[in-house]
Amino acid sequence: MIITPQYTVPEIIGYINANMTQLQVFGTLANVLAYVQVIYGVWVGFRDRSHAIPLIATAMFFAHDTYYVLNYDYWTHTINHPFFNANMIAMAIFVCLELVLIWQIITYSRKEVGLGESKLQAFISYVAIQVGVYIMFLWFRSMMGDPLYLECFAVSIVFSNLFNIPMLMRRGSRKGQSLVIAWALAIQTGPVGFFMVHPFLGPYFMQPTWIAAGIANTVLAFVYLWMLYRAPRYSRGTAGQRSTGLAPAAIATREG
Repeated sequence: MIITPQYTVPEIIGYINANMTQLQVFGTLANVLAYVQVIYGVWVGFRDRSHAIPLIATAMFFAHDTYYVLNYDYWTHTINHPFFNANMIAMAIFVCLELVLIWQIITYSRKEVGLGESKLQAFISYVAIQVGVYIMFLWFRSMMGDPLYLECFAVSIVFSNLFNIPMLMRRGSRKGQSLVIAWALAIQTGPVGFFMVHPFLGPYFMQPTWIAAGIANTVLAFVYLWMLYRAPRYSRGTAGQRSTGLAPAAIATREG
């Protein structure tokens, strides 16, 4: 079943043209904050020999962003609007960074996330997960009737907030995580994404359900930020103590 689109392309293009300055400012801010999360996440992943973005969130981002980029002809010929063409370039950069995140999961975190003992096992397991997430994303896309991927993008930005808290609780420390990433996430996925970008795309994106989703997403992001402040810092120097049977929180250090 395909849901009838809740907006039309000409309608949204009209709102974009009427609010181009605001969308350029807030859209650029949203992209910069997203780049901070992913680029700094890559650095933290190498630093802690871990991964900074939860596995399922990474798989969702990769499915969303690659599908967006692969529809090059649709954006450049059918839609042919600078706002979406620029977004396609941004998505292409994200895809490259996400490949690094995936490599870190397979290389450093395969045992933590249950992908297998060897890199080959982890690679096969991750590919299977990615294919499954891709199918689910395409299924979701086919039902939404979302010709400009605006709803798909909104859904994709909540995935880190949904899985960051369980990842932090499992690790018991700031391993592979950063307050810089958490602050960028809290600002970008709630206040900027839902309340500074979407309102300029038309009244459909100011319905009570959208406002409620934005509030919920912001609350989740700031709860994760608060929990991360309280979590012990991670030091690779204490990682070997895990063999003593101590819990992660007990062996983490606040000095690292």
